Amino acid sequence: YTVTVSDANGCSASDDIMVTVNSNPTAAAGPDTSICAGDSVQLNAGGGMNYLWNSSAGLNNATISNPMASPDSSMIYTVTVSDANGCSAGDDVMVTVNPLPFADAGNDIIICNGDSAALNATGGISYAWSPPSGLSCANCQNPYASPAGNTTYTVTVTDAKGCSKTDDVLVEIVNSI
Repeated sequence: YTVTVSDANGCSASDDIMVTVNSNPTAAAGPDTSICAGDSVQLNAGGGMNYLWNSSAGLNNATISNPMASPDSSMIYTVTVSDANGCSAGDDVMVTVNPLPFADAGNDIIICNGDSAALNATGGISYAWSPPSGLSCANCQNPYASPAGNTTYTVTVTDAKGCSKTDDVLVEIVNSI
């Protein structure tokens, strides 16, 4: 830009100034992601030198590029990225919080010594029983249990979104008459 200044006598002088327009940084908050209730995910922003996340809700540090997010419910996090020139830009990432499945191992069972009983788990699409001893199948929904003694079996129920929850069932052995 050039400015020319004239006074009352008709004298004039000029001066120039160069204005440099810096580009804004390219802010990147990372891809949208899903977690299970109670889990955490590391966010990964890029594109600048300084980072400020709009909300500290569920974040371990709102002023770094890669905070750990542990939201209680689904949330959109927006990051403002600034560069060495003081220019800034923003981007956001959606963290979807999926609920845990309803895990049910069924009611406690009493069987006679030497008998077996069917365990009945519900709530998911895959099942893992522990301990596996005395079970006909440790990775099926309804295994038969023939434990040598009183045993508490824990089933881990996983749903279609990969979220898991556990429940217990006691198989109690009684001696027959």
